[in-house]
Amino acid sequence: MATLNTLPYETLTQILSGLSNADLAHISCVSSRLCAVAEPLLYKAPCLSETTMAGRQRSSLEIFLQTLLLPGRESLATYAKSLRVDRRRGSYRMYEHEVLDPSVLPRSSQSHGTELVSLLHLLSSIQVLHIAPANACSDFTRLMEPCDGALPSTLQLALRSLRIFRCASFNPMGMRAQTVLTLLRLPCIRSIWTPVNRENGFIMRAPIHTAAASSITDLRLSGSIPIASLSYLLRDLAALTHFGYDAYVSDDFDLQAFMAVLEPLRNSLQHLYLELTTDNEPYVELDDVFIGGSLRTWPVLRTLSCGLVPLLGKGKQDDSLRLVDVLPPSLRELEVLSDNYWLCREVLLEALDLVGKKESVVPNLECLAIVNPFGARSVYQERLAILCESLGVRYKEDCFCLLMWEGGE
Repeated sequence: MATLNTLPYETLTQILSGLSNADLAHISCVSSRLCAVAEPLLYKAPCLSETTMAGRQRSSLEIFLQTLLLPGRESLATYAKSLRVDRRRGSYRMYEHEVLDPSVLPRSSQSHGTELVSLLHLLSSIQVLHIAPANACSDFTRLMEPCDGALPSTLQLALRSLRIFRCASFNPMGMRAQTVLTLLRLPCIRSIWTPVNRENGFIMRAPIHTAAASSITDLRLSGSIPIASLSYLLRDLAALTHFGYDAYVSDDFDLQAFMAVLEPLRNSLQHLYLELTTDNEPYVELDDVFIGGSLRTWPVLRTLSCGLVPLLGKGKQDDSLRLVDVLPPSLRELEVLSDNYWLCREVLLEALDLVGKKESVVPNLECLAIVNPFGARSVYQERLAILCESLGVRYKEDCFCLLMWEGGE
């Protein structure tokens, strides 16, 4: 009769893979054979906390680090393929509306962020890294940057296998632009989602050595990054297929220069998400002119999620471009976000004009989403819904599930 100790290793792995970490920890204590099967699963994707909880003297990050440093336990580090560090123990998902309270951050002579860096030096096989706490970001960015600009830091060398990097978008500190540039040059990196620190948005100097073109395919940035720094970050990203940028901008933001920065991505980018918001009044005067840019000649762009301002600008009535003038024929999904510069009526009229000319302008269009911040259904929305249905285009209203900012790895 078969027992757990006599089952093949592969079968045991499949059975135990559905257990929680707590159950795996208990199973690993049963026998040496079950321990050999359970430990790789237990240490494959740890979710740790930087902060100590009530009644506890040490954080789970500290405990995990000390476990890996025990004699004879060095091999545990090779099992880890993914690491997530949150500021709350056991919290796998951090919500966008949460505000980081500096009073709950640990205070000690040694920063817990430094402990994270020490841990990363041991996890040579790590492929996915999620960081939420602000103090971890501070030490991570400091130690990630080259010491002298010519040679890579020891942390860069430790992250040679890293493919996916995530920094919580609500993080008030975010990454330095210089650190994002360093991450882009990691040999295996494929995806980076991170806010950029406003006070450290400038790339102070170029690296002395000539860096090879990045292999990254997915880059999502948030925060007010100077256009010059953004241009430097996007340089040599020939493999980039997904790009997202979410930022507050000033009233004199140069849309034309911003669209020019995106131009090098024209032949590779398939999915583009842009959201530029301001703190000014909802609408601007008609004599204010903001010239955007056209995506008409972008050959492979399939998904676009943005307000009208980044594309059309807001100009005088006699010189404003139309949506049909700037979208590429390859487009399949379009989401128009709420926009401080455009009335919902103007958005719907542009959309009606576009869908009405679908066959000649966007023949491959499959989905159209309009985010109406006011939530009131108008006669234009009804007309647009009917027109989309007749042409086989899926139409969504008040869609807050963004086409370009959803999903995981």
